[in-house]
Amino acid sequence: MRCRSCHIAEFTAWKSTPHAHALATLSTAPDSAIAKMAASLKVTLKAPAASNDACVVCHVTGFHLPGGHPAADSLKNVAVSNVTCESCHGPGGRHVTAALAEKKKTIQRAVSPTLCVQCHTTATSPSFAFDEYRKRDPHMTPPPKSEN
Repeated sequence: MRCRSCHIAEFTAWKSTPHAHALATLSTAPDSAIAKMAASLKVTLKAPAASNDACVVCHVTGFHLPGGHPAADSLKNVAVSNVTCESCHGPGGRHVTAALAEKKKTIQRAVSPTLCVQCHTTATSPSFAFDEYRKRDPHMTPPPKSEN
């Protein structure tokens, strides 16, 4: 991940979160937990969870999007396995190449609950509370204020 070279504190904080190991959980979770989640999501698993699109989509970055998972080569694939920076902050290519004065304009700094609940649904994360999660994750920035 190229983000780490400039954002080491944020990267270090992320490494201690479940997002940093999201893909591995599909392989290491007990079969009973996988079966329970599949039933909750009304998904029939015809392959292991780590190979099932309905599961993998929330455990990697940019699933089936350009530059996302699965990537064409194994090194790039490692960079988009798990829920990485770009899952929450958007594609970082323009951010990396932007002039210093423009960098903040080329990335989504604040993360909104709307983004998180795409994967953290009541079925997948029944106790997910965005504000509580944000307090535990030291690199999160406040969500944008609505302009009314």
